[in-house]
Amino acid sequence: MNKLHRLWRGKRTDTLEWAEFDVEEAVKVSLETLGQCVGFTDRNRKPIFEDDIVIYRGMSGKTCRGKITFSGNKSRFNMELDSGQTFAVERKYSNCYEVIGNIHDDPGLMSGTEKIHAN
Repeated sequence: MNKLHRLWRGKRTDTLEWAEFDVEEAVKVSLETLGQCVGFTDRNRKPIFEDDIVIYRGMSGKTCRGKITFSGNKSRFNMELDSGQTFAVERKYSNCYEVIGNIHDDPGLMSGTEKIHAN
């Protein structure tokens, strides 16, 4: 199993700093900030987690911005736009994603994310 599939992130309850930890480690974090890694990194080799805000730059020149969510009924991670439209997050397109923040530290980054446009 890919070690990134076992990686989680959350804000520590004692220091309020972000902590990344293996699923077997005992770390006290705020449950509302807890998120699992999607299992791969973005174009900058940064792990992508639930609640991250990402920009997707497709091969065709289309770009969009959204947050990473987990779909329990489909057992997969999605990129969700403000409009509610979702797209599956796939490893084969990892070089198209770039993490620019997360909804806990940077909620303003989600404004106007439903627009998809050509560069």
